[in-house]
Amino acid sequence: MNFNHKSACILLLLSFFWVVPVMTTSGVASVNEGFSAQMVTTVQGDTSVAQMSLKGEKLHLQVVGGRTFSTMIVRYDKDVLWLMAPAARQYMEMVVDAVGLGVPHFFHPDIRIEKIRMGEEIVGGIKAVKYRAHVSMLNGKKEYLGFLWESIDRPGFPLRWEEPQTVTTVEWRQQVFTEIPDLLFEVPKEYRKITLPQERPLPEKNESQSQ
Repeated sequence: MNFNHKSACILLLLSFFWVVPVMTTSGVASVNEGFSAQMVTTVQGDTSVAQMSLKGEKLHLQVVGGRTFSTMIVRYDKDVLWLMAPAARQYMEMVVDAVGLGVPHFFHPDIRIEKIRMGEEIVGGIKAVKYRAHVSMLNGKKEYLGFLWESIDRPGFPLRWEEPQTVTTVEWRQQVFTEIPDLLFEVPKEYRKITLPQERPLPEKNESQSQ
């Protein structure tokens, strides 16, 4: 498997992370006991499914049917992100901000959300409150506008997110609040750490070549 293919799979997985908002008016909802759900993401008509688990400042995300780097662990408590290839038993390590400016870190402790209540609706058979949401980071580098549906019985936990600018929707289905083992948020010991090769810089022209 070549590195170009690996890079493409990494970008695909990171695109999932672009829309994972568990939010409150002041930041992330607290999930110390553990939360899991099936996350269905549609971006401009293309739909993908991932299984996500959340506990405190730890996030585990696995793309259903994903190839190569199909699993991601985000540890906000350590400022580290691990991309894993279960079939090859390999992983890469990055800082959380390496995801890029185009990817909102909805679980980051510095996230702030301003919400305006728009009414109540039914989402997936569950009573929900619909909000117009303004999502931002404290450092001012990221800012997003969209619509958020939260369960009335579980304020701060999303049922649906829509971002009109990117034609993106996310739904959280089969939500379960349960104990999740800490081991899920660690890289297995048998995995081997790898790095992508650095691109070679273009050679500088000498005087004879420039004439």
